[in-house]
Amino acid sequence: RVWRVVGGVSHGGVVTREGRELSSPKAASLLATGALVAEEELVGGQLHFRRLSGDGPDTGWVRLRLGQSELLVPHAEPRAPQRAREEQRPPPPEPRPPQRQRQRQQQQQQQQQQQ
Repeated sequence: RVWRVVGGVSHGGVVTREGRELSSPKAASLLATGALVAEEELVGGQLHFRRLSGDGPDTGWVRLRLGQSELLVPHAEPRAPQRAREEQRPPPPEPRPPQRQRQRQQQQQQQQQQQ
């Protein structure tokens, strides 16, 4: 699973630790806001990650929330362009003829079958 760093905007990123415990040493740099990380392990609101993009430590542990603030959120895959989505749709059904026209067609078919 991929996560995106959304917290730490005013500080330039979020604190990363070398281990899961809060007493574990902090990494030398912050994990930058906007960075993408891959989930290695998720334990009680703490994420062991491997950095995919952005600045910061290559690996470490971060908290997903701090109080009421989210620090990392699941990264949504980019949506397909509108045109590509439309191409994947099945074609619309052909319009049905009006009621009287359908009745005439049915009568003609019945007459042809009787002949």
